[in-house]
Order: sequence, then C-alpha cells, then structure tokens
Amino acid sequence: MNRITKLFATLSLGVLLLTGCSNITSADDQFFVDLQTMWQKRIKTIQNENNKTKGKDQEPDMHALLQKTYNVEWEDMKEYKDKDLKDGKLEKEVKDYVNTLEQINKTLDGDFNLEKNKKFNELYHKRVSLLKKINEDSRSTLPDDQIEDIQTNDKAIKEYEEFAKKQQKAAEVFQKDLNDMKLEVQKQPTEADPTVTFGGTLKNSSDMVVKNIQLAFQFDDKNDKVLDEQPVKIEVLKPGESKDFSITTAELNYDHMAIDMKDKLAIEDPNQENDKE
Repeated sequence: MNRITKLFATLSLGVLLLTGCSNITSADDQFFVDLQTMWQKRIKTIQNENNKTKGKDQEPDMHALLQKTYNVEWEDMKEYKDKDLKDGKLEKEVKDYVNTLEQINKTLDGDFNLEKNKKFNELYHKRVSLLKKINEDSRSTLPDDQIEDIQTNDKAIKEYEEFAKKQQKAAEVFQKDLNDMKLEVQKQPTEADPTVTFGGTLKNSSDMVVKNIQLAFQFDDKNDKVLDEQPVKIEVLKPGESKDFSITTAELNYDHMAIDMKDKLAIEDPNQENDKE
C-alpha cells in the first residue's frame, strides 16, 4: 500500500434521520432543520460513493469521498457564516463550525499531502467538538455516535513524518555523493574517432534505497550554454552500493561540465524492499 493512502481516514456510514423539527419560529430553529437535512444528504453522499465500488476489488478514493462529503456539508451550512441568531452562544458556535467547514474544504482542495492531512485532522477534531456542543441543544436531532464518523490515522502521520525526515537526509547524502564524484578519461579522441569517453562511479552512501536516477551530463561553454548533453540512467542503488557508468561526447570545445537531475528521485526504505523480495 502506498504510504500516503495510510494517512487517510476511514469514514463510517450513518443512519438516515427521519425525524423532523416542528414549530419553526426563529432562525435558530431553522438552523437545526437545515442541520438535520444536511446530515441526511451527507450520509446519502457517503452511501452513493461506497456503492460505486461495492462488489469490486477496490476501495473508495478517500480523498474524493472526503471532498464530496464536506462539500455537501459546506454548501448546506455556508449561509450561516454571517447569519445572526437569537441565541448568542449558539450563534458563536455555529459561526465557528461553519468557518471550520470552509477551512476543511480549502484544505481538501487539490492534491493531498502530509501537511494537508495534518491540517485536515486538526480541523476535523475542531469540527467534531463544535458539533457536539451544538448537539447539546434540545432542538438538535443528530445521533451522538455519528458526529465523530472518521478515525484519523494520527499514528500513520507521525510515522510518515519520520520517514520524510529519513528521505530528506538520504537525498542530502546522495547529493554529496554526486558532488564528490570524479570522472576519468577512459578514451581520448583520435583522428579515426574524434570523441572522448569519461567513466565514473556513482555511489549511494545513505541508508535508504535510491531509485529513478536520471542524470544529464552537460558540456557547457563559458556562458553556460549547453553544447552537448549525455544521459545516464541508473534504476536503483541500494544503501552502500556503487555502479559504474560512462559517457561519450564529440564536443571537445566545452568549457566546463555540469550535472542536471532530469527527474525526481524515488527514495525508499530498504526494509520495504526486503518485504517485496
């Protein structure tokens, strides 16, 4: 399983509410009617998304599911962001709740990553706390056991943070290995073959597996204009492993050489590699 998928929460289904509020005499009463209606839509959204993968060998896309679920909640509740209520305490709780919903939707927008997951968890717990306070009002009909319907994977987030630190350290070590690498001339140009061949050894001194190493050795003039470029691709370097390579160029009038990383490195835990084997 991809590490990032472990960070997502599990979202449980609730039971559709069938009870209703009567005697609506104020905006306060209307809020609780709208809250109940929204909750029914929210549960229906979860059911519909889960039904899409029901009977299939796949799980719902949790990011997409959270986006749709919280968009339903925000769209139905956003009118209360600036609405005045008779009960001052309720008004503050409702506005805090709706503002938190807005932040949740902004956090869920776009690609999801570790920092966004941490932010979502923080906002989610705040939302739960506010909803529980609102639900203490006798006019609220939300089932207490449905308000906290997500199990946030805080442990996985901490593990991922530690893993990210290891990745960063490994990247720094590998960059140093790259900077310290020496090239030696293996073949001088001749009249019959006016090219020069350089040989080098790329080492991984880190304690992580480095994959997808795609380098471009650029032969530049004194103004840093690239005169020639020779690629080197190494699929994987395990911790402490070294691999030899060679590059050949016909550009003999270059001033200096530069190394460009053509793609993002993949840095993995060697223990995961062992598990695959």
